[in-house]
Amino acid sequence: MADASVRDREDWQFNDFDSVIQYNDRTLWTTPDPSKEQEAYKSFGYSVGTYHETETQGESFAVNFTGTRVALYGASGPDYGSFTVKVDGAEAGYSAWAAERTNSTKLWEASGLAAGPWHSLTVTNGNASFLIDHLQVLADVSAPGKDSKTSIFEEGSAQYTGTWGNNTNPKFSGGGSTYTNGTGASATFKFQGSVVALLGDTNSDHGLYMVQVDDQQPVTLMSATGCSLPFTTGGKCELTDPNLMYVQHYLDDSPHTLKLTNLAGNGNDQTFIDIDRFIVLTPDEYFSTTTISAGPSSTSTPTITGNGESSVSSTSTSSDSPTGAPSGAANPSAVVASLYLPAVLWAMVFR
Repeated sequence: MADASVRDREDWQFNDFDSVIQYNDRTLWTTPDPSKEQEAYKSFGYSVGTYHETETQGESFAVNFTGTRVALYGASGPDYGSFTVKVDGAEAGYSAWAAERTNSTKLWEASGLAAGPWHSLTVTNGNASFLIDHLQVLADVSAPGKDSKTSIFEEGSAQYTGTWGNNTNPKFSGGGSTYTNGTGASATFKFQGSVVALLGDTNSDHGLYMVQVDDQQPVTLMSATGCSLPFTTGGKCELTDPNLMYVQHYLDDSPHTLKLTNLAGNGNDQTFIDIDRFIVLTPDEYFSTTTISAGPSSTSTPTITGNGESSVSSTSTSSDSPTGAPSGAANPSAVVASLYLPAVLWAMVFR
């Protein structure tokens, strides 16, 4: 019997507000304002009191992740209809329709994904409305049966270039965060472990940022919230229940470096990023995988479950890469245009 106290795998929750989830056009999604309504919506069954909902056919969100299982939670009911899910190039259709409304239920799941490589997931709305509450990702931390240690490093553990300031807020780990709106301002964090996560803040005056681990190709993501767009000076719609800005599993036992760079743009409305903390998981024995590929695995044969499954297409595509803009999302320049024009430049909490 497995020792229940041994933490060789972890479930990570990707909240709908987390920056690891990238929306094709955030202006086409309705969200509550977590700075005002978060507790009320928690009472309605949403995991952290937020959601993203769209009525636009063809609107989508995308995420890249390292893990062996991913599950999608959202609303079902008479107002919801078809949606498609594409995992590593294989696409199929499902339905969120139900006779009675449920605010957060499992709509879809894929298990048995390859351990080690990045995987790509894109969800596209079909013929009615679609609402996402969160994703749940299961990933290995250590060799089977071996324990791991979780370490939290506050924002002061990084080395900074450019101009950064400090926030004070009891909702942040350690009571505060470090922020910048300087173009090219960067933070470099050195660590050793099999998992690293970066957590910060999300707000309507936040924008594009880039993350690079070691010599991997940099990833560009968007940290603005969907409500109060376009760009709002001073920020609105802030979620200080920390925003998962990046997470990667299956790193080897060598020393690693994570570099975060703000892509603030130019002019008067330069966008912000905030750093709250870094989380590192260090195993007693590292998980053994083949060399981690630069893109999603096309060799695993996952088990997929969902309501009303109907095969749409199945293609293996090595171009669905997690390096750069997430698969299925607009490229960074297109995202900026869709969010801020004509104005100007937009967690998983570890549980």
